[in-house]
Amino acid sequence: MVCYSMSTICLSAPWPPSWCFMLPRMARSVTRPTANRARRDAVYNQVVEAVERLLKQGESFTSLGIGRISVEAGVARSAFYKNFADKIQLLTAVTEHATRELFTASEAWIQSPEGLDTNALHATLMEAIGIFREHAAVLTAYREVASYDPEVAEFWTSRIEKLVIAMREKIASGQHAGAIRAALEPRTTAEFAVWGAERAIARHVATTPAATDQQFAHDLALAVGAMLS
Repeated sequence: MVCYSMSTICLSAPWPPSWCFMLPRMARSVTRPTANRARRDAVYNQVVEAVERLLKQGESFTSLGIGRISVEAGVARSAFYKNFADKIQLLTAVTEHATRELFTASEAWIQSPEGLDTNALHATLMEAIGIFREHAAVLTAYREVASYDPEVAEFWTSRIEKLVIAMREKIASGQHAGAIRAALEPRTTAEFAVWGAERAIARHVATTPAATDQQFAHDLALAVGAMLS
């Protein structure tokens, strides 16, 4: 869509002074920025999805070149660099995309007014386990790079920290209401619950078949509930 504005043109002598008329004047397009944003978003998603496909096929992230990724995604290298400064930023984007629902579900349980609902926690843990299994290749690549790159490691740490802060507030609120033991130190307990659950799920997915997921989630939910109540 292109917008037009009008300019008034008046002809000078020998034309009569009343001979004025309107001409359309081209204005700046209002849709081009939107179209550019849509194309850039499409490239972003194509690249992120391509990287996960390659990782699931057994490719190593550290050995993947920009050219290989661009071919798999069906985009030009120039389009790649319009979205990602380097592979570190790309890995962060791929990991965020893969685990977005994990953190959304976790925050929803923590901020729920239901208190220590272990049935709801069980459902949340099952969702988390499913995400860890579905995106195992991405998370393995992320952990490999995070082990030696502080910038990559900080991405995950900062997201877990948000859950820890929310959990600390949930515990403090529960203590005020008499639903959680007053002897527990909120911050330490929140760190143990959040980081402990994250590490337990990662180890469970890496070492145990999916057939045991329901029982594991049940046991973990009961353990968290027993610790807090």
